[in-house]
Amino acid sequence: MTDWDVLNGADKEACLNMQIDKKLLSEVGKRGKPVIHIHRWKAPSATYGYFFPLAKHVKEEARGEGSATVLARRPTGGGMVFHAFDISFAVVLPLNFPGISDVTVDNYKWINCAALRAVEKFLSTINPEKSNPLLSLLEKESPKKKEEIGGFCMAKPTVYDVVLENGQKIVGAAQRRTKEGLLHQGTVALTLPSKNMICATLVQGDQVYAAMEKTTFAVMDEAGVTGENFHSCREQLIEYLIEEIKALRKHE
Repeated sequence: MTDWDVLNGADKEACLNMQIDKKLLSEVGKRGKPVIHIHRWKAPSATYGYFFPLAKHVKEEARGEGSATVLARRPTGGGMVFHAFDISFAVVLPLNFPGISDVTVDNYKWINCAALRAVEKFLSTINPEKSNPLLSLLEKESPKKKEEIGGFCMAKPTVYDVVLENGQKIVGAAQRRTKEGLLHQGTVALTLPSKNMICATLVQGDQVYAAMEKTTFAVMDEAGVTGENFHSCREQLIEYLIEEIKALRKHE
């Protein structure tokens, strides 16, 4: 049985969550143990990929310290993800961990399979009498359409995201690999972000929100979880996610 470290504690500032992930990656070779870090947020936040063109997509007033949405750059790539409406997590693996591939997309598939199993288990537990939707990994990305908005994680599925049969996205991820190890940062959509939050932050807020409405499968909405049950159900899904990640052995 592989010995894992799990960081699943207090709410943190967005920048601190990302700094912790970066530090875990830099030290994973010395540590020699895999780590799961569940991100928890002190305030509504959004993270963006290392090479994301912030000035192009984010309003100037939303880039300042007084913004209602706190922004932070991830050490991985990819687009922008809005948090507090998701489960956001990091998996950090030393390069000698059994099952790591030299092929980047294989590692996406491998870890996203664990997230897929966690979501399936959660939906089956919450709605045992209901026929739950069939989840899968997206094998082939659809051609980009002219009207599509790029650069936003939940606005367009990419290869090996967890999706429904109709292509709606549930789980997305970004990775970074160094000589020390592999960092996988993932997000599981629970509900849609607030439209006001999106529009106050983004230059093309209305268009991005419309794309998210069309392409995002929100787990809690599907399960009918609202109000006072939301927190306990979120914690249950986190528990399943940790269990499935810990069960990683080799590629599916």
